[in-house]
Amino acid sequence: MPASQAGNAESCRLGRTLRRLDAGFDQDAYYRESDRQHRAFHAVTAVLASGEPLDMQVLEDWRRLSRSLSTTLERWALRLEKAAHPGDTRG
Repeated sequence: MPASQAGNAESCRLGRTLRRLDAGFDQDAYYRESDRQHRAFHAVTAVLASGEPLDMQVLEDWRRLSRSLSTTLERWALRLEKAAHPGDTRG
C-alpha cells in the first residue's frame, strides 16, 4: 500500500471486507471492536508512513494496536466458527 493511503482504513483488504460486512454485523461487538481497532491502526500507520522522525511511543502504539486487532479478529473468528458448527467440541 502506498504511504499516501496508509491512513485510509478502507484501502486495505480488511477494511474493504469490514465495509461489506457492515450491514449484517453492525450490532456485533467483535465487529465494532475490530472496526475501531482497524481504524486506529491505520491512523497510527499514517503517522509512521509520514516520513517524520520515528517516535518510539508511536511505534509502540502501532505494535500494541496490531496485537490487539489480531487478537480481536481471532476471537471473532472462533465465535463465528462455533456459531456455524454448534455441536463441534474441537474448539
